Amino acid sequence: MIEAVGASSFLHIETQSNFPASDLTDANAEVLPYVLGDKSGINSHAKYLRDYQQPLYSVAYSALRFSDKPADYSTDEYRAFTRGFATFEAIASVVRPVAIYDTAHAALIAQWNLMQYGSFADVELARRSKNWPDERPNVHDVVIIMGERRGETIKQLHARVIGAQIAFELQRPLLDAA
Repeated sequence: MIEAVGASSFLHIETQSNFPASDLTDANAEVLPYVLGDKSGINSHAKYLRDYQQPLYSVAYSALRFSDKPADYSTDEYRAFTRGFATFEAIASVVRPVAIYDTAHAALIAQWNLMQYGSFADVELARRSKNWPDERPNVHDVVIIMGERRGETIKQLHARVIGAQIAFELQRPLLDAA
């Protein structure tokens, strides 16, 4: 178990060897928004990702539109998207200390996935995004809470959530191989 110092007490994070194959535990979902606050490195990692994830955001933006979720192709939403992606990566690294995820490898998988679905990648992502909050309610809630704390708009929250979902989706082939 990993312990992080809170304002006046210890916050305990349970190790989850089955994450992300299964959702976060309720206990982890409760403490992670505090542990992964603004000083956790998520923002700097998201800034780094901005140089590489524009093609993924293009697919995510189309998927949001297919899902009838309000979205603009704006800089603020793109930044929220990369923060969502970085948040999921941070969650995975905290609750599952044994790394099964590599961002560079994920980029290769993303390219392969986009080629596999071709012009239907956005449709497939839209289809999967409808169920993702129900399949991963605790991860979804943590991602939303982190965005709400930043004062993100509903459009930015949608971009943030789909960014986290894409980070999850990119791990699926790695989970199947494990």
